[in-house]
Amino acid sequence: MGAAAARADPAPPRVRPPYRDRGTAYTAPARPYEDDLAASAWSDVAEHRFPVARTWTPRHVLGYLRTTSFANAGLFGDGARHAAFEADVHALLTGLTDQEGPLVEQAEFRVLLARRPGITL
Repeated sequence: MGAAAARADPAPPRVRPPYRDRGTAYTAPARPYEDDLAASAWSDVAEHRFPVARTWTPRHVLGYLRTTSFANAGLFGDGARHAAFEADVHALLTGLTDQEGPLVEQAEFRVLLARRPGITL
């Protein structure tokens, strides 16, 4: 290992964002992210919004739920509880559509871009 590598500062600790875990409700941050950025060296903040429409079938929704931390099979304890949950979700969603018809989700991605004042690209 070279002398420069030996003197390198250690990487800063990673901060985990708020998340839901095993039945706990999501808690929003105490203040908006743009306020945190405005108070930092990265205070030149621009917001961009990107609307999207996603089309799902009831089976696609079930597949998505299986991948989440708040509705995957492991949270239900046994296979019977999870199967009952999936049957209930499928029945609810097919009742909202023409059987396996589409469900349209309107969503918006909000992106904050921040840079140090005076820095131009």
